[in-house]
Amino acid sequence: MAHIVRTTEEVVPDSVERVATSSTSNTPARLVYLVTSVIEAILIIRLLLALLGANSNNAFASFIYSISYPFVQPFVGLFSINPILGVSHLEIETLMALVVVALIGWIIVSAVSLGSRRRG
Repeated sequence: MAHIVRTTEEVVPDSVERVATSSTSNTPARLVYLVTSVIEAILIIRLLLALLGANSNNAFASFIYSISYPFVQPFVGLFSINPILGVSHLEIETLMALVVVALIGWIIVSAVSLGSRRRG
C-alpha cells in the first residue's frame, strides 16, 4: 500500500488562496455584523441606563438616549406596559429594538452570503 505524502509547497498556495478568497467574499457580511453589533451595544447601554435609573440630564446618558432613539422610536407606545420601580424602568421598546435590529442584521447577512455563494 503506497502512502502519498504532500509537501508544504503544494498545500500552502492552495490554502492561502482559499483564505484570501473567503475573506474577500465575507467583507460585506463582516461590515453588516460590525454595524449591527455597534447598534446593539448602544441599545444595551440605553437599556442598562434606564434600568439603573440614570439621570437623563447627564451628558453621557443624554448622548446615548439621543443616538439610540431612532432605533427605539418605532416601538414607542407599542405596549401599554411601563414597569417602573423608583427611578428605574424597563424599556420594553428598547428590548423590541434589540430583537428587531438583530433579526434585520441576520437577514441582511444571510442575503449577502447567499448572493456570494451563487456567484462563486
